[in-house]
Amino acid sequence: MRTRLTRREMLRSALLAGTGLALAACQPKVVEKVVKETVEVEKEVEKVVKETVVVEKEVEVAPAPKERVTITVQSKSGNMVGVQDCFDSFNASQDWVHVEASLTTHDKMMVGWATGTGPDWIRCDPIELDYPISVNAITPIQPFVDRDGITFDWLYDVVKPWLYYPIKDGPAYMVPWTGGSFVVYYNRDHFEEAGISEPTSDWTWDDYGTIAQKLNKTDADGTPLRFGSFDWPQMWWNSWLIPLLQAGGVPFDHPLWELADFTDPDYLGDSTKALPGFAKEAMKQGLQMQLDLIYKYEACPRPGYELPEGTGFLSGNVSMNLGTAAYASQIIASDAVTNWGVVAPPKAPTDKGRHATQAYLAGFALGTHCEEKDAAWEAMKFFMSEGARKCIFISSDEWPWPRDLEDWLMSQKGMDETYRNALTFNDTKDAVFIPPVPDFNRFFNEALDPWSDLVFNQEMSVDEAVDQMEIEGDAVLQGL
Repeated sequence: MRTRLTRREMLRSALLAGTGLALAACQPKVVEKVVKETVEVEKEVEKVVKETVVVEKEVEVAPAPKERVTITVQSKSGNMVGVQDCFDSFNASQDWVHVEASLTTHDKMMVGWATGTGPDWIRCDPIELDYPISVNAITPIQPFVDRDGITFDWLYDVVKPWLYYPIKDGPAYMVPWTGGSFVVYYNRDHFEEAGISEPTSDWTWDDYGTIAQKLNKTDADGTPLRFGSFDWPQMWWNSWLIPLLQAGGVPFDHPLWELADFTDPDYLGDSTKALPGFAKEAMKQGLQMQLDLIYKYEACPRPGYELPEGTGFLSGNVSMNLGTAAYASQIIASDAVTNWGVVAPPKAPTDKGRHATQAYLAGFALGTHCEEKDAAWEAMKFFMSEGARKCIFISSDEWPWPRDLEDWLMSQKGMDETYRNALTFNDTKDAVFIPPVPDFNRFFNEALDPWSDLVFNQEMSVDEAVDQMEIEGDAVLQGL
């Protein structure tokens, strides 16, 4: 197990030294034209004449110190203490910009957007850019990107379109902070104990369910001691949606699905149809797969079952879990999981099945009301530096899609060789971003989620639930 504090201090020292050198190298040279010299010149008439000439000399002059500026950075989630830890080295490296990072709430974020009173940099993701842009709460960073020749070549190609708004075709709005696609982490010790071979990248839902069932462990009374699978249907608010993608379907039509190689013409319309084309059948397959995990394989908790406090993959009593590339940082720091691996997600066992999974990006957007935009941009230029991105992984367990850090990540103490599977997967179009649509949250929270809950509680059939999802989803997309 690594010693996190020592690595953090070493990284902070490296950040401080690197940032100081960079700032020193950027100090301007000032040309002073004020030197007057008196020189003697001999003329042919052998008369000494005194002439005054002006001589230009290049003199190093330190610029006048700039007034100290405080820049605020806030997020409604994530380890902002770790983010501050990384910014501390930037704060110590110069006397102009001081960054303060902190957590906020969703409600405060919305109020800040509506009133122009939020922080200088606020956490955003592509699915929620529409509102703050419509009320002029955030401003493009494209002018700064162009001015300073910033490129995003260090990012994986699959994530680049989602930095812009309109997505892919508009100006840049976001500085990447964290994200990734969800892959499967597994506890290798549990596999060895059960005599199961490690999963391979070509596995299917059937393989996943069978393996998860064998990994289950109960006491003499039948009380679960270990679950083979994470709680797929209820891990987060729309985790149950991932099997829909793995079956080859999408929740609504939208041209941006083409970025993920969904090519059904019914998927590429105008965002007015829920579960278009084949997607309705794919949704049925995805819901049934999760029903089987709960009731057939008994590999994840039934709805309403309260897991004992502390239950989870990092505690060693869940054998397989979904996580992004950043999750490895937490596993490395775990005392309970020391022998682990990573594999691409399973796919539906059909000809349309694919190893797709949900991907996401969270970044920071610049508030239009920010009075010190140049100073704010200096802070985020540091945040995008290689040293800062290493610090983000170590200190705040985040992963900002850094293609250029693959070798460094693989060299981290405690890292497993199979982690490269996660990095490779993030470079494919099976890392699927869900496009934004009007009333995005309402579409999922009101039109889809209630019906999936009834399915998982066995209070409604899969067919009935999907029919209702289609009706309710269409109503939301059509603004009804």
